[in-house]
Amino acid sequence: MSKSLRKMQPKLKALELVSEFVNEKRLDGLGKFAIEAIEYSLQRFFKQYKGTFDDKEDLYSSVRTFLLDKSKGNAYYDKQLSILNRFFDYCIRQGIITENPCKGLKYKPHPRKIVDLDVKVIKALLKLPDQKTFAGFRNWVLMVLILDTGIRPYEALQLRISDFRETILWVRPEVSKTRRERFLPLSKTTILAIKRLIAARHDLWERDGFIFCGFEGEQLSHKTMQLRFRQYSKELGTKVTLYDLRHLFAIGYVRNNGNVFALQKILGHTTMDMTRVYVELVQADVIRNHSEASPINTLLTEQRRVGKMKKF
Repeated sequence: MSKSLRKMQPKLKALELVSEFVNEKRLDGLGKFAIEAIEYSLQRFFKQYKGTFDDKEDLYSSVRTFLLDKSKGNAYYDKQLSILNRFFDYCIRQGIITENPCKGLKYKPHPRKIVDLDVKVIKALLKLPDQKTFAGFRNWVLMVLILDTGIRPYEALQLRISDFRETILWVRPEVSKTRRERFLPLSKTTILAIKRLIAARHDLWERDGFIFCGFEGEQLSHKTMQLRFRQYSKELGTKVTLYDLRHLFAIGYVRNNGNVFALQKILGHTTMDMTRVYVELVQADVIRNHSEASPINTLLTEQRRVGKMKKF
């Protein structure tokens, strides 16, 4: 449809435009879960906004109302703003509007939240899935994989059997967040666990299906695992998410003197910025432990006032 024709249709159905925008992002190679996040956010926005694209004031006001969800943090605000920004830029290119209603809105600073859970909590978590059932064993293997490789949960859920190469996992470009392939080394425990999970598959399921699948061989959704981990968190009495396990891998890797440049490649970071956060966290541990464990604390137990000293 040409731009000139679109200008004569100011009441173009919003959800049709959303669908076109999503298809463009899909052609750009955006991953499945990123696509789902965009669709969900835009559908929520247009469920609230009943006006038209040519009502500039109403559109601007509705964007700001949508973003002012006080129950959510700055990270959520930034994510929604980013999605709306890109969508309305697309609308400008298509001749639907002439100005982005997100104009003037700024992203909010938010600290990177790194979760460092106690080892006892993780050991208790690993005992929760019932490994006698397919779903329970599958969930346990997923936990083990993330703790062993630091793979992003939504990347893990898109892995196919052919991506498992005996001693390594291939994260395909279309699966990777950065659209760059990477190869993840696996420990013996993880290798055996994945082999057992693949062997437990039904003979009628797709031969090169998803490693982590549902009861009919279909791809396991991220939402399903989120709900499962909410239940695990209730049982533990401590909030734990799948993504927390990625943080734990990275922190443990640094604490065990792993090479930070190798860690960057394993995690799939395009720069050292995020990897450096884990290094700084461990360095803070070193400083704190030193202040507690230094022998000088026991050797000089009494604090004496230092008198006036002569200059040398």
